[in-house]
Amino acid sequence: MVAAPAAWAATPRDRYDEALRLIKTQQREQAFMLLRALIADSPNHPMTRQARFVLGEYYADTHNRTDALRMFTAYLEHPTDPWWEVIATALTIQLTPRRPGETGALPQETALKERLASKQLFLAFRESRTHTVTTPLGHLYRFREFVDHLEIERDGVAWYALSLQ
Repeated sequence: MVAAPAAWAATPRDRYDEALRLIKTQQREQAFMLLRALIADSPNHPMTRQARFVLGEYYADTHNRTDALRMFTAYLEHPTDPWWEVIATALTIQLTPRRPGETGALPQETALKERLASKQLFLAFRESRTHTVTTPLGHLYRFREFVDHLEIERDGVAWYALSLQ
């Protein structure tokens, strides 16, 4: 049995910060227990949104597709960061099962194209052709935006591409 972290009864912000500290010190099980408790105890708090992203990424890394999709879907209802929004959407697209023989764009792909064409993200991509984001789990994402497509590298490996046409 893993002991509960000391910050268990602290504020949602304290819990989130403690979870990130635990992740950095390789105490991931305790960190994820703390994030799950934060979501359960404070479902409408702003830090819960970020906790959902971190847990979604963790579940995706551990091949827990169902929980990853649940966390990212909840995160995307109220995203906290435009770059995390793109990452969460791309992971959702990759994790969404397709039926055999199913072709064409998933609704999430269409929504991502619309988000990228929106003024907020379009301007963010226009300010710099290349942008990097390191997530709390330590994954390094590199975004390369072109006139007609977006490329994303994850930890130095080509990871996701999307035509904007």
